[in-house]
Amino acid sequence: MSDKYVLIVDDDKDIQSAIKMILEMHGYQVSCVSNGKEALEVLTRGPSPSIILLDLMMPVMDGFEFMRLMEGGHISPKVPIVVMTAARNKAHEIKNYTTLLKPFDVTKLLSIIGDQYQTIS
Repeated sequence: MSDKYVLIVDDDKDIQSAIKMILEMHGYQVSCVSNGKEALEVLTRGPSPSIILLDLMMPVMDGFEFMRLMEGGHISPKVPIVVMTAARNKAHEIKNYTTLLKPFDVTKLLSIIGDQYQTIS
């Protein structure tokens, strides 16, 4: 797997498809899952993504629960998370993560991902 591997965790298939298409056009390898539980399964079986794009509001396991598990060290290695949310009233609860409010500009998405890669390289 490439070191430019992004995991999209979002229950909206249209958002998954759109982001995946954009990122693949810019040389990223992308996997998509629909909730935090599926994301944990991906992280457990590997390989680990370089960045996770995480929606907050999802069925089964939401983004908040997923982040609590990540912060608790239940999953290794640490993977940078960019939180994507349309829930502006919930965005203030996200303290330690980069937050991208939906709907977002493609240029902003690519810039944030690029900044995350510079931080981890």
